[in-house]
Amino acid sequence: MHLPVRAATWAARAGRVPGLTPYAVEQVARGGVLDTTRARATGWEPRWEPDAVLGL
Repeated sequence: MHLPVRAATWAARAGRVPGLTPYAVEQVARGGVLDTTRARATGWEPRWEPDAVLGL
């Protein structure tokens, strides 16, 4: 099912879906959420690899 971002954001702000927040909508609606390239370029290393955690 596809839900437009504006509708999901409205639902989050209105409290229509328990646990859904505007922040959560933003995180899943925009690309690059799990992209750590820029952070790694500064020398940051993750405690675990996202692919391993997500089973990819």
